[in-house]
Amino acid sequence: DMLRERLSKYRLQSAVAIALRAEEMLVFEPKNGKMKANPSLVLRVLENGSWAENERILEFWSGLLAICCSIKKDDQSNAVFVDLLSRLSAVHARIFAAACAKAAIFESESEDVCARPLTCSAEEIIQIAESRDFLRIDRDLEHLAGLGLLAKREESRSFSLIHDADITPTNLGLQLYARCHGHRGALQPFYGLSLHVAPVA
Repeated sequence: DMLRERLSKYRLQSAVAIALRAEEMLVFEPKNGKMKANPSLVLRVLENGSWAENERILEFWSGLLAICCSIKKDDQSNAVFVDLLSRLSAVHARIFAAACAKAAIFESESEDVCARPLTCSAEEIIQIAESRDFLRIDRDLEHLAGLGLLAKREESRSFSLIHDADITPTNLGLQLYARCHGHRGALQPFYGLSLHVAPVA
């Protein structure tokens, strides 16, 4: 009822769509009958997600809502990812999703999941962003780097027609991308890497 009072008809439909898709993802989760989510976190997901500008962002919010459900009591470990996703516009999400999907992923010696350096030509980033506004694209790349989702940029190097665009995702970005697809736990399986299992003593 609280959500119904806060949202317009259109936003309420989006919130319901997010909840239904999250429910579909949870069908395959073990112990899903015992899972619960922090009410304030669910409300944040549905309120923020109801503004979704396109299907991709709607799907991302659905994935996040699914992993907010846990058998742990009052689990708020995904609050930081809810906050990050709420700061992404449709263009940000397009660039971010392309970066995580295109990057070559590997596991570092410290067992962190990382991306190898990834650059796009001017034409490629224009196609990804669906815009020819170079200043806008540069600001979007700066925003994603500022959030810690893409690698830090060289201070003197702005994106332009003659420069490649660095869209290397960070570990934090890879974490968010996996969670937006409803993945919980170690990142290795999501990115097709072998999960190291400690030998039994």
